[in-house]
Amino acid sequence: MNLIKIVLRVISIMVIVKALPVMAEEGIYEMGAFPNMPVAKLQELFTPLADEFSRTLGRKVRLSSKPTFEAFESVLNSEFYDIAHIQPFDYVEAFDKHNYLPLARRSEELEALFVVNQGSLINSIADMKGKKIVSPPPDAAVSHLANMALRDAGINPKSDVKREYSKNHFSCLQNVLIGEADVCVAAIQMIRQFEKEKKITVPFRVVHKSRKIPHTLFVVHKRVSQKDRDLLLNTVLNLQNSGNGRKILGALDYRPFVQARDSDYTLIRKFIREGK
Repeated sequence: MNLIKIVLRVISIMVIVKALPVMAEEGIYEMGAFPNMPVAKLQELFTPLADEFSRTLGRKVRLSSKPTFEAFESVLNSEFYDIAHIQPFDYVEAFDKHNYLPLARRSEELEALFVVNQGSLINSIADMKGKKIVSPPPDAAVSHLANMALRDAGINPKSDVKREYSKNHFSCLQNVLIGEADVCVAAIQMIRQFEKEKKITVPFRVVHKSRKIPHTLFVVHKRVSQKDRDLLLNTVLNLQNSGNGRKILGALDYRPFVQARDSDYTLIRKFIREGK
């Protein structure tokens, strides 16, 4: 094998190795949080919960995320995470194909809110024809719900509006704030977090709400022992019963969790089958 072939072979191996998921360290549980907001903000809000899990389990729980939905989904599907907070449309594949089990879900339902600046002339979904509508990436739950809502209103999201996608909820809302988009579609907690982060005194105005679906949830990989799964579930379900837990829920703007079951997400499977 000549030198050129050797070099090409080495480069090929390096590319393959780089593409492989990083293996979790022994004795550490890896916890992922899907990037519905900037990673720095995720770290701020979810690190206290990862620390709470660490105390409960008696072993380190290390929090991480990825800058994009696509990158996060790739790592999730590689089964790198032991524990993960994910959105409902990612749950189906995680359960059906990648050895994840439902742990606990948010007790409220998820709906997509179409929001505009206070001075906007848009007052209903019918007014959105021809307008620029932005939402998080196409795989995000609120983006699926947004397209369903548009179709339910007789609006083709591919041709009747200028449909665009942003990096996450925060960047979507920023586009409306600075006038780069007419409408942002986001979840209520993300809107509140953004308004708090930006110190917005005049809040966004909600002009339409989508249908509701089961909310985001925690999943746990099958390799996690039953004992640790039970401890994790008990910790999540009882957050509201301790001062630290209430502080965690308050920072996240979450209601208490309830135990999640696969049957809770039957509706999501139906939407996926129907291509919605």
